[in-house]
This record gives sequence, structure tokens and C-alpha cells, in this order.
Amino acid sequence: MEQILTEIINSVPEISLFILTQTFYSILLFPFLWGLSFLFRRGLPYWQYGIWALLFVRLVLPLDMSFPISARAVLDNFYSMDTSVCTRSLLCSENERSADEPELMNREAGNYDGRYAPVKLTWLHLFFLLWFLCVTGLLTVSARRMLRYRHVVREAGQLNDPDLTQIAELWRGRFKIRRNIMLVSSDKILSPFSYGLFRPVIYIPEALLGNREGVLHSVISHEIAHIRRLDDIWIKIQNIIRIFYFFNPAVFYAGRQIAYARECICDQLVLREDVISPRDYGNALIMVIQLDMFGNNDFFNAAAFSSIDNIKSRIREICRKRKISRYAPFLIYAILLLTGFFILPLASQNCASEADTIVIQEQTYPDFDQIRSGSCPLPSDLFDK
Repeated sequence: MEQILTEIINSVPEISLFILTQTFYSILLFPFLWGLSFLFRRGLPYWQYGIWALLFVRLVLPLDMSFPISARAVLDNFYSMDTSVCTRSLLCSENERSADEPELMNREAGNYDGRYAPVKLTWLHLFFLLWFLCVTGLLTVSARRMLRYRHVVREAGQLNDPDLTQIAELWRGRFKIRRNIMLVSSDKILSPFSYGLFRPVIYIPEALLGNREGVLHSVISHEIAHIRRLDDIWIKIQNIIRIFYFFNPAVFYAGRQIAYARECICDQLVLREDVISPRDYGNALIMVIQLDMFGNNDFFNAAAFSSIDNIKSRIREICRKRKISRYAPFLIYAILLLTGFFILPLASQNCASEADTIVIQEQTYPDFDQIRSGSCPLPSDLFDK
């Protein structure tokens, strides 16, 4: 048990360095991604979605990822940044040397009893402890919120209105979705949403039911667009990454931009089918926003009001009435994928090569006690230059 605990503690600096280095990389990428986002601010929302998704992709890539043809390789020709593998290797080697010194001294004095040397705690251990406590708390809050939504969906009553069912079937066919979609309703939550991946459910607030066929048509079509894009799983992955890097302002900003672009993409998917007019769709959006912000008791939702600028931009985007080719998203994502291959590998090519060389040349030498007893002689190449 002591051995396992020691190994866990020894791995803490590696985890802390991974998190801190990824944070440094994301902040380093932020100005470039913000410039791209500003450049394509008038373009299709797929640009915004893909640009800021690159930052989230960077946060899960290996630290020592490097390509011969990349932005980092170009920078290395003019200026060398001592980060990633080189810095990480030096820090880890220093920690290992400091931890091994007491053990070597005990071995030489003949007092070595086979126990592991005491672990030297550093600021990386303190950082990991604080990070772990915060992440655990945030994951708990997120899990409780998700369970609340799940409970509301399960307790909500199923809608068997033939008109609403016909609308759902119409958009299932338009978006070529094979999964069955259930419509439910209650008064617990005032915002419509979709839930579930394999058995998707669309939740509609009771306040929207009644003689509002145009509003319900827009709401159902928008939520089915989310179902088509599998946004439920992508939102969960995005939230997990945001929790892991809760202290990173670049992640927070990118997450908000992705959420806004996601809604605009669903708007475009619905309007592209020419089933609902932009005017009716925009009126439905305003009605849903008013319900979410004030509700039946004029309750003000500060979170919804804080994104009022995005709401205005979204309505202007709906009113533009521009036609989008079905192949435009694939072209945009292909361009951004190539851009990602160029800007995301931020490890030095020289440093990664040196690390690989060290690993290849590493050899296993006999134990100190075996050498002292004469049962295993020293390797002949130990002192060769």
C-alpha cells in the first residue's frame, strides 16, 4: 500500500506539469485564434465553431506532439522556446535526483532496509491538491445539474398531440434521423431543450403549449437540429474540459463562443430547409428568450441577460436569409483541420528528438547490493565515453 501511495505521489508533478503546460499552450494560441475569429466574424457560424474548437482539441493532445512542418518548427528556426519535453524532462530529472539522494546515502552507509525513500513535496503537489479539490467540487455540481435535468425529463408527461407528433416526424425525415424522438412537457424548467443520445427527448415548457403552433414548430425543429448534430454528447465533453481547466480564461471564452456558434448552426440548419420563414423563426426565438428571462412570475435570469449581445447577433443572422451550401461545412472543417495540423503541435522538434534518443539509449543496470556482493559485475560500457 505504501508503494502504491508513493507511486501516486510521484506521478503528481507530471500531472501538474501537463495541466500547466496545456494552459500555457492554450493562452499562446488564443491571440491567433481570436484573430481568425475576428477575420471570419461575418462568415458562417461553422468558422467560429471550428476555430474555437481547436483550442479545446489542443488541451487533450500530448505535450510532446510535434511535426516537421508546423508553426513551432518555423519558430524554432528563429527563436527557441525551452518548454514542453525539454523543460518537463529537466524538472522531472531534478525531482528524481532529489528523491534518490537519501536512498543512495543509506545504501552506501549500509543502512538501506528496502523501503522507499521519503517523497519530497513541492509546489506542484500543492497545485495538484487545490486543482483536485476544485475539480471534484465542480464535477459534483455538474453531475447534480445533469441528474436534475434527467429527473425533470423522466417526471414530465409525454405529449401525444398529433399535430406536434407530425411536426417532429417531419423534421426527423428532413434531417434523416432514424432514432425515435419523444416529446415531453412540464412546468419545472422554462427553457426547451433536448436530452439523450440514443433515445432523444425534447422537453417543451408548459408555458409554450396552447395556440402557438408557429412557436412550437420552430422550437421542435431547432431541438431536432441539436439531436442531428449529436450536441448532447459534445456539450458534455466540452463541459468536462472546461471543468478540468476552470482557471483558464481562454477556455472560458472559447466555450462561450462555441455555445453561441452551436445555436447559430442549428438556426441555419432549420432555415435552410425553407419550411419556416425567418420572421416566424425569429419571433419564436424572442418568445422563448422572454419566457426564459422573466417566466410567468417576471423572474429575471441574469445568466440569460448577460448574453443579450449574442441574442441580437443571432437574430440579425436569422434575418440575413442567406443560402448555405450543404458542402460548405465540410470545406470549412477541412480547412480548419489543416490549420490545426500546423498550429496545434507546439512541442519543439529538436527537443522531442532528444527525448526519444534518451529513451532509446536508456539501459538497465544492476542493483547496488548486487554489485557490492560481487554477484553482478559492473557493465563494461558504464565508464566509456
